[in-house]
Amino acid sequence: MAIEKNKTCVFVIDGKQAFFYHKANSEKLIKVQHAFGNHVNRSEHHTKASLGRSFDSVTTARHAIEPHIDERLKEKQRFISEVLSKLERLFADHTYKHLIIIAPAKVLGYIRTHLSKSVKEMVALEIDKDFIHESPEHIQKEAFAHLI
Repeated sequence: MAIEKNKTCVFVIDGKQAFFYHKANSEKLIKVQHAFGNHVNRSEHHTKASLGRSFDSVTTARHAIEPHIDERLKEKQRFISEVLSKLERLFADHTYKHLIIIAPAKVLGYIRTHLSKSVKEMVALEIDKDFIHESPEHIQKEAFAHLI
């Protein structure tokens, strides 16, 4: 697939952070100022006092019942959904023509199922690696090497 590199957005995400990069005319990958951090809303988390209780079948002892939902997973999914909505807006104004997504496998799977059809059509490459802490130079080398 021949793509215009200066019209390409490189989207690097894990469950806690996301960065948008674009290829400028200078041939360097530039970090766009849309960087997000996953901030857990502590008020939504269950405390020991808010958990349900169950009785032992034999004694009068009571035990806390843990919720069946993993709060960290729920928070990651909420974070990724928020970032995806920002990504959708970036592509709605047609600033970019192509998208490269770099994310760990589980995050990439979640993105695939929740990305809109119009943005899915812009995806030029998906890389299932965790590059969130890598330098822009390393990300550029890996991302554009797969396109040649």
